[in-house]
Amino acid sequence: MRNRESAALSRKRRRDHALHLEERISTLESQLADAEDVNRRLAVENAALRHSTPLGCRGGGAALLRPGAMSGNSSSTPSTPPSAIRHPATRAVAVPAAPVASPIMLTRAAAGRHSASQSSAVATHVSSASSMGASTVSAPSAIASAAGVRPRLLQECAREGKWLDMLSNWELWSGRKRRHLIMRARKGIPDSVRAMAWARFLRVAELRAAKPTLFADCLAAAPVLKNVRAIELDIGRTFPREPLFYERGGIGQQSLLRVLRAYAACDDEVGYCQGMAFLAGVLLSFCPEEDAFLMLFQLMKSEPYMLRRLFLPGLRAVATQCRIIEGLLRDNAPRFAAHLEAQHVMPEMWATSWLMTAFSTSVPFAVTARVWDCLVAEGYKPVVRVAVAVMLRASPHVAKLELEGILMTMRELHDATFEPSVSDAAHAAAEAAALAEAAASQGGRGEDASGAEGPGASTPPRGSAAAASARPATASVLAPAARRADDWRLDVWDPDGLMRHAFSLRISRKRLSQLAANASVGSAAPDLPG
Repeated sequence: MRNRESAALSRKRRRDHALHLEERISTLESQLADAEDVNRRLAVENAALRHSTPLGCRGGGAALLRPGAMSGNSSSTPSTPPSAIRHPATRAVAVPAAPVASPIMLTRAAAGRHSASQSSAVATHVSSASSMGASTVSAPSAIASAAGVRPRLLQECAREGKWLDMLSNWELWSGRKRRHLIMRARKGIPDSVRAMAWARFLRVAELRAAKPTLFADCLAAAPVLKNVRAIELDIGRTFPREPLFYERGGIGQQSLLRVLRAYAACDDEVGYCQGMAFLAGVLLSFCPEEDAFLMLFQLMKSEPYMLRRLFLPGLRAVATQCRIIEGLLRDNAPRFAAHLEAQHVMPEMWATSWLMTAFSTSVPFAVTARVWDCLVAEGYKPVVRVAVAVMLRASPHVAKLELEGILMTMRELHDATFEPSVSDAAHAAAEAAALAEAAASQGGRGEDASGAEGPGASTPPRGSAAAASARPATASVLAPAARRADDWRLDVWDPDGLMRHAFSLRISRKRLSQLAANASVGSAAPDLPG
């Protein structure tokens, strides 16, 4: 009798939980359906909202309202300023009670993992909207219909509930159940609770209690002049495609400047080194200014992270990590490693920026977030694992190439602008509408009723604006989308597949210690990150 009652109660709880999830999904889908036109003003408002909202009530959504995909390549510059692009997106919503998954983040997560067929479905949706003369198209609805957002929303809500439970019982999960906690971190922390989880892993509350005025004191201290000049030079080259950091002297750049100046003032030996701006930029994408500084302080100076060792003069720790990557490639793919050695391709040629910025630059943002989840949960070793896994996943495209081809392929792999995003469909539709409007404004000039060119028609110069507007709008816009659909880099940078591959590699602590010792033969072994 008791077993029957227990089973009935269990079924009732499951039904109630399912109904609760359904209500949450309905709420999120209604927010997705209410997407509206935004421009750069909205991006600035979202940035201000993120910096004024308490920790945990944001999912970093403002940094994702952008005209193109995230790229940490310092040499890349946006072709079109955000103010010139008006595309539908979803407002970042601050919830005063329990943090809720941000719709823009969930939609973007789904978009970042859609397959080739789903990408083509998005292109078809944009094409049909453009052919009907629509000036804009709802990007969230396009992605939702093509990529199947609902199952991912259900999964995100379920994971969010688990993480809220773990955060409320942190002592238990960070102690006796730490192994289970790390396994969940490897699967990805939900965007809505990522800032809170990172703060717990990095022991920000303990640091703030021990040094409540640390940030203010470091800001008041004057860093070395050469560090200030280097920081100011790098600010404009840090995430130049992100609305948060796009505007010269804007709120994002000012926050980044203060965080970097504060850290340079409290670490005389390291000061500032190129690459640190990307670390601070990732933290500012999820956290307010002071929390970002405290997290950066912990990542740089506390175990098991000690990222400052990567930036010490001489960069010996980076060179040692490259030798470790060589050894791990030799262990897991001996033929491929031998081919790279025969072509004189060293990890310094393709892994240095990833190692120094923890995959903050030149990779899709979804990968950056997943790598950082593992970094804050376990230390620096997951970064090395992911670097090895990326090269192994790219090996089918590299194994038959010689030096020049390998370098070209790795340059393509470092170009993250191919990353599909929520704004891609809307941006494509807006561009198609603009081209169609320009073509319509010139309609009838030198053309007869049938649309064929008449004898008085003049052919615009190739490459001119008139020639661009004379081309079919859908062809010029959808060609990049079609190329992205079967882009081999989508497979390499698939977040779930990449993280599974990285942690399936058999890498023991003993082997890592052996490779580090071999790399430092003849000289004192450098201190490595945790």
